[in-house]
Amino acid sequence: FERFLSCLLFIPRDLYDTDLRQRMQGILEDAFGGELATYHTQLDDSPLARLHLIIQTTPGRIKDYDADAVEARLVEAARSWTDLLEDALVRDHGEERGLRLLRRYREAFPPGYKERSGAATALADIARLEETIAGGELSMNLTRSAAAARNQIRFKIYNPHREVPLSDVLPVLEHMGLKVLDGVPHAVRPRAEGFDLVMIQDFGLETRDGSVADPGAV
Repeated sequence: FERFLSCLLFIPRDLYDTDLRQRMQGILEDAFGGELATYHTQLDDSPLARLHLIIQTTPGRIKDYDADAVEARLVEAARSWTDLLEDALVRDHGEERGLRLLRRYREAFPPGYKERSGAATALADIARLEETIAGGELSMNLTRSAAAARNQIRFKIYNPHREVPLSDVLPVLEHMGLKVLDGVPHAVRPRAEGFDLVMIQDFGLETRDGSVADPGAV
């Protein structure tokens, strides 16, 4: 009668948590154009958690969907941040160097970084972190996302062993005609001899006069 769909998922127990359940719920609600009516979770000695979701739908208004495509989205949602980082590293650097970098950075990034940054961002940051470790000196990066305003950029500092004091950073940026919108520090702890800590300081900036910020030119 197109009043609901019943969805049964089996998930490795060590991956299952409330956040993953909510992400999977969102995927199903979007795929079927419905809302969650109820769910039941079964956790026992099995290596798999059993998640049963009932998605309430409106008769005649269920979206056309491809079951295989929906399943692929659910599988992707269940992959960990580290899994996605591994794929990115191997794709960019090849298997041997990619897995070597994964061993160095697998446990390096704090939870706050993972919440804000995807694997592509981590890939770019790892390149700068490697420069910092190799040279033992501060390195920097300027970027602008496609979604950002034309006068906004992000500026990252990678500094070994400690955070650069804001009293050193902010006056320089302001003297360059930039306004600091936000700043987030991340303590990265790679498995690298002599570099148990590299600080990433991530600043959101915009030009004070509204002019276009061109990271390449800067």
